[in-house]
Amino acid sequence: MVDSEISVFIKGESINLLPFNLDNIKLYIKWENNPKVRKYSRNIFPITAEGEKKMLEAESKERIIFEIWYRNDKKPIGFAELNDINWNNRRAEIGLLIGEPEYWNRNLGTEAGKSEVLAIK
Repeated sequence: MVDSEISVFIKGESINLLPFNLDNIKLYIKWENNPKVRKYSRNIFPITAEGEKKMLEAESKERIIFEIWYRNDKKPIGFAELNDINWNNRRAEIGLLIGEPEYWNRNLGTEAGKSEVLAIK
């Protein structure tokens, strides 16, 4: 993706949060079906393209999904979600997944989580 095509929703220090992109669905499935990722995300069933697409396309005012992009490499490395959003109370559940192993243990999930909070303030 060229810089001019990247639509940054929230800009961070090392990462940016962008709207999810259905063109990257195979990447999402690869991440979610990785045994090391599943261990912590409690995915007990294989994720399929059809199931992932259906979940991502479902419109909801109670859920926002972002791609996490590593700014230096200009590529998606995971995704972040706000679920069960209660707009009146400014509360939500946060879900994070750094799918690319070479980006693990860099505190990028922590940065993404802090950035997500900005979305509901």
